[in-house]
Amino acid sequence: MPGSARIVRRDIVGCRPVLAEEIMTRPPRRETTHFAREQLVAILANPRFEPSGRSEKRVALARDVLGFKSARIANLFAWPSASSRDIALLGKVPEGWQDARRELTEAVYEADAVLVGFGLIPSSRESGPQLRAQLRWLHEELRRSGHVAVWQVGDRPRHPSRWHQYVSDAHGRTAGGTFEERLHQVLRAVPLDDCDWA
Repeated sequence: MPGSARIVRRDIVGCRPVLAEEIMTRPPRRETTHFAREQLVAILANPRFEPSGRSEKRVALARDVLGFKSARIANLFAWPSASSRDIALLGKVPEGWQDARRELTEAVYEADAVLVGFGLIPSSRESGPQLRAQLRWLHEELRRSGHVAVWQVGDRPRHPSRWHQYVSDAHGRTAGGTFEERLHQVLRAVPLDDCDWA
C-alpha cells in the first residue's frame, strides 16, 4: 500500500483499511462494496405530526441505490410539527435541539454512512443561533464518530421531499431514466471539511 494513501476507517466486515479515495467515489451499484454497508443514517429536519411516508420511502430508495442493508432516520430537531417551517418558532428555545442529540449521537456512531437531508430550515432571530449551534455540534459529532464524508443530493443537504423536483427533466441535472437511476446520478459524497452547512 503506498505510503501516501490515507486510511480513514477500517472495514467492519473484512478488517481491511479503507482509503479516502474509496469513500469519495460515486455511489456503487448494489453488487459493489468498498466498505461495510450495513446501515445508512439519514439526518432530516424534524418529525412530522402525521408522517406521510414519502420521506421514509425516499430514504429507503437512497439506501438501495447506495447499497446498504438498512436505513434509519434521525432528526436535527426533536419536536414534531406539521412542517419544518415551524422550527423557526419552536426552535427559539434550546430544549428541542438538545432533545435530538441523544438519538443523533447514537445514530451517527452506529452508522456506516450518513446522508444529510435536512434541507433549508427557516429560522428566526431567536432560533437561528440554536440551529447554527446544532449544525456545528453535528459536524463535530460526525468527525468524532469517524465519518470523513456525508452523502447528499446535489450541492446541498436537500430534504427527500425535494429530490423528485431536483432531478426533473426541467433542470437537466441528470441523463434521464427512472427516479432511482436519476437519484444515483445526483447522490454525492462530500468530505466533512467541505460541508458549508456547519
